[in-house]
Amino acid sequence: MKTFSVEITETLQKTIDVEAPSYHEAFESVSKSYKNGEIVLDSSDFIDYEISVLSSDEKRIDRLRKEYPTGTKIRLIHMSDPFHPVPPNTIGTVDGVDDAGTIHVSWENGSSLGLIPNEDSFIKLGQLTKKKSKENVR
Repeated sequence: MKTFSVEITETLQKTIDVEAPSYHEAFESVSKSYKNGEIVLDSSDFIDYEISVLSSDEKRIDRLRKEYPTGTKIRLIHMSDPFHPVPPNTIGTVDGVDDAGTIHVSWENGSSLGLIPNEDSFIKLGQLTKKKSKENVR
């Protein structure tokens, strides 16, 4: 018998109407409320699910791609590259995740060194996102 990783992903979505002076402030207001537990999604917000069978490498890389989609802002804490590391606290924008699991980043200092999860230390910053409409979801 073989063991397979079967991943089930449920998508929940809720629309919140908020008055704010700008798009950014509306995003930040709702983001803060969500993180503080003031907005909670439940089964009534269910819109889709996906079931995938993944190898362990595919699973790891798929999770990285979902967690760090193109456009995600990150702040570097420490880079393990001994020759040309990006300085700590540098902000960067994710360009993508390759098939080896390297997170490619355009750094604000002009560097384009990639991050290696579990070797380099970094945090994901809040980001403005545009979600698919319900009609476009499989």
